[in-house]
Amino acid sequence: MFYLYLGIYTLFIIIIWGFFAVARIHSYKFKSFSHHITIVTRFLFFTLLALTIIGYIVIFSVWDIVSKKIEINVGTNNIIDEESY
Repeated sequence: MFYLYLGIYTLFIIIIWGFFAVARIHSYKFKSFSHHITIVTRFLFFTLLALTIIGYIVIFSVWDIVSKKIEINVGTNNIIDEESY
């Protein structure tokens, strides 16, 4: 299941970065029409980069929590069994 989540997220990120590449090419092409287009694409680059890295960190950190099966005895609050898949 982990590899499925990782593959879906990677495919989604590739599509988003593909749109960014097209926008970046158009920003170079139409640079003379606006002074703000390079600033906006630079901001968009850093935002996408941060979101991509944070997304991978979340996937890897949450999978450690989800992948463990823990049984807790409610009366004594002791961990009875802990398994990892």
